[in-house]
Amino acid sequence: MRIALLQTVLDATSVANNLQHFLGQIDLACDVDEAPDLLILPGACDTGGVVPLGSVPVAVLDNIRESIAVKAREWGVYIVAGLHCRVDGLRIPVSVLFDPDGDSLLETDGPGVDLKEQTPVLDIHPTAIGDIALIRAGRMDDQKSASVPKPRGVIAACPVGYTGDAWSVTPAELTGIVFGANDSSRAYVAMVRSARKVESKNKKTGKVLTTVLVDGAGVEQLRAESGSETILRAEVDLDAASEKECMEAFGLLGEL
Repeated sequence: MRIALLQTVLDATSVANNLQHFLGQIDLACDVDEAPDLLILPGACDTGGVVPLGSVPVAVLDNIRESIAVKAREWGVYIVAGLHCRVDGLRIPVSVLFDPDGDSLLETDGPGVDLKEQTPVLDIHPTAIGDIALIRAGRMDDQKSASVPKPRGVIAACPVGYTGDAWSVTPAELTGIVFGANDSSRAYVAMVRSARKVESKNKKTGKVLTTVLVDGAGVEQLRAESGSETILRAEVDLDAASEKECMEAFGLLGEL
C-alpha cells in the first residue's frame, strides 16, 4: 500500500481560504506518477486546526466533508481526515475514512476530557490493498476485544488536532496500546498534524510534536520537519488479500 501523510498549514481565520488551500494540497499529494492508495490529513481540517465555536454552522462543516469526499472520488484514493460532527449542540472531533468512491466507511470519536476512563482502540476496515484502521476513544474493557487479528497487517490513521500529544502518549507507546501483544511486523501508526509555526514538545521525550509514521515495534519510519508544509510518502506491505478474503477474515460475509 502506498501512503501519503499530508502535513499542511491550516487557516483558522477564513473557512474559505482554509478549504481552498488544503484541497489544493490534496491535489499535490495525489497528482504524481505513483499516487497514494491512502492519504491521511491532519485533525480539525474543517475548523483550521482550532477548537470550533458552537456558532460554526453545521452546513459549513458538512460542505467541507463533502468536498473531501469529492477529492477521494476524483483521485480514486482512500482519505482519512480529522473533522467535526454536532452532538447535542457541541462540535465533537471525529476521524473519517472515505473510500475511492467518496463514501464514508468509518467515523470514530477522538479522546474525551477524562482519559483515565478511556483507551485508544481500533476500528478496522478491510480492503483489497491492506487493512485501514481509525483510532477511537473506547472504554478500558474494549481494548481486548478490539485487538488486531494476528494474520493480517494494518495501518492505523490518527489525525491529530489542536495542540499537545494524542492520548498523552508517545507514538511508540500508542502502537503498543492499540496493537497489544499481536504480531506487529506489518502494523503501523500514522500520526498526522498540521504545520504549526509554534512548536510544542512531548513532555516525556522532549521531541517536537510533528507528523510521524511508526511501525509496530515503535520505531519511527518517517518524521516531518516541524512547521514545514510537506508530504511524507511510504510504501508498506500489509499482506494484501482479495476483498472477499478480507471480508471473510473479519466475519463480514455470511455463508457463501
